[in-house]
Amino acid sequence: MAKVRESKNASTKARKSGAGKESPGWILVIEVKPAQSRVFLRRGASHGPAPIWVVGIREPAREGQANEGVLRTLAEFLGVSPSSVALVSGHTSRIKRLSVRGIDESDGFERLMRLASEKI
Repeated sequence: MAKVRESKNASTKARKSGAGKESPGWILVIEVKPAQSRVFLRRGASHGPAPIWVVGIREPAREGQANEGVLRTLAEFLGVSPSSVALVSGHTSRIKRLSVRGIDESDGFERLMRLASEKI
């Protein structure tokens, strides 16, 4: 019986401390190059203080295929689940704003920089 009380107290403390809360995420600005022969990532021009990342994907730009492909590809690049990357704006544009959760912004930026310097 004491173990049950301990686990209830531990979960109450975790809720009060904010443990397990998911952060609202951060915004990533990308330029999509659909229908490419290979998948790639490189750093592009700047968009205000943030760089624009250029992402080449195999999917064509029709019927949402490119949007689905870029979300899946960026989730893989960042090491997060596909549901952690969401399209905020640019549904019909090549310049897109994405919301990313599940990885800290500095860790995500570092991972993108490392991938961009490698040949993917």
